[in-house]
Amino acid sequence: MKSLFKFVIITVITLIFIYAFTPSYMSRGMENLAYVVGIGIDKNTENDSKMKVSFQFVQLYALGESGSTEPPPTFIDSVTSNSINSAINQINAYIGKEINLSHCDIIVFSNDFAKDGISTEIYSLVNNEDIRPSANLVISTATASSYLESVKPNIEKLVTKYYDTFPITSAFTGYTQDITIGKFYNRLVSDCWDNTVALGEVFSSEDSSNSEGKNENSSESNESSGSQSENSSESTGSSGSQSEIPSESSGNSGASSGSSSSQSENSNEQPNSENSSSGQTSNSLHVTGKRDTQNVGVAVFKDDTLIGQLSEIETICHLLILDEVKSSMISVPNINSNENANNNTNLNTNKNVMDLSISPRTKPKISIDISRTTPIITIDLFLDANILTVDQSSNYVNSKNLNEISSATEKFIEENMNLYLNKVSKELKADVDGFARYAIRKFLTEDDWYSYNWQEQYEKAEFIVNSNVNVTSSLLLTELK
Repeated sequence: MKSLFKFVIITVITLIFIYAFTPSYMSRGMENLAYVVGIGIDKNTENDSKMKVSFQFVQLYALGESGSTEPPPTFIDSVTSNSINSAINQINAYIGKEINLSHCDIIVFSNDFAKDGISTEIYSLVNNEDIRPSANLVISTATASSYLESVKPNIEKLVTKYYDTFPITSAFTGYTQDITIGKFYNRLVSDCWDNTVALGEVFSSEDSSNSEGKNENSSESNESSGSQSENSSESTGSSGSQSEIPSESSGNSGASSGSSSSQSENSNEQPNSENSSSGQTSNSLHVTGKRDTQNVGVAVFKDDTLIGQLSEIETICHLLILDEVKSSMISVPNINSNENANNNTNLNTNKNVMDLSISPRTKPKISIDISRTTPIITIDLFLDANILTVDQSSNYVNSKNLNEISSATEKFIEENMNLYLNKVSKELKADVDGFARYAIRKFLTEDDWYSYNWQEQYEKAEFIVNSNVNVTSSLLLTELK
């Protein structure tokens, strides 16, 4: 009897272990899955009712190669479809493996696509159980597919490691904002926010070739241009980095690819004209390197529609109000320069400037007075600043000079902050700083809040910005008098 009982127990335990470990060898094994690390969504130039969805894959076999110093290659497949869910289904059929989106770190929308609204795509992606809320959102000034193609890690071995640096870049530069799909969705369904998304720029191939030509002679430049043309032909070929899958109604993939490339060239030129009218100056931070992309500036949304952009200094102002930046660098007029007698606060045209590293001392204090006909929004900023620009003639160890620099810095920040606030409230009419969160506390009932019509009142709001900046010298010693 004991032996029979023992046999039954062993059999049951064996069956449990077999059942528990069997799924790891089924169809959802690693070798049967295709891992997507990035998704790009563009408008279809041939049919406005369809979209072009690009999927960035990483080749898993390269991850297992020991001793390899080269980053694992990525490739991009594109599909034209009616919706994001249909695109995933089509790419599943094309790849021959099940698409896994759990490692998708970035979702890119083109500038043109975002102008028509992205709520449908956001809801579909959030509803997908594989998409993580921490996936980064980017609005590309060019096409989304060209952005994914141009992403090449410089320091990191994996492209996903580069995508993971977005929050760090936002916190320690202030030139862009870390917006995830989860944060975008929460603000989309909220009545107290208008959305912002990091703005991604793609450098044109002409800019890269011109910068390389400055450092090489004519013969080397010819060889470089030859290699660039070979690389471009490889990237559009079947063995390159991207291939496009035609939709059910279109069988000419070559024509679609050609129109996509022409769209990329046109979109690269288009943001320049738009940015000049809206004060966008992201091109001023053009960096030449292996990677042809950079995230500088912020795209502004009204509900789910792209309506404008913020420049670098405007993005810094935006992040200071939200307390989402740990440190940033600004350039203020140098009080020791005679050319700054007119107190010019233009960040990009003033050559005699002084670089300061600023960081929040405490959280900003925001209060709203709704007792008058127009709301009065008061913002108190408390910042620490460290002087970075030091030359032989500088006298930044004197406490009197430090006080003068503090006053000049406070004036610079307040003037730029008011310019930014007037732009987002009067021109863009978007409450991207969430001031409604403070205004709603003034009302007892929900009916009173809605009858106040915050959106209309916000466009007429007056702003009072007070900055308290404590400037310290970059030197270790400071004079007491």
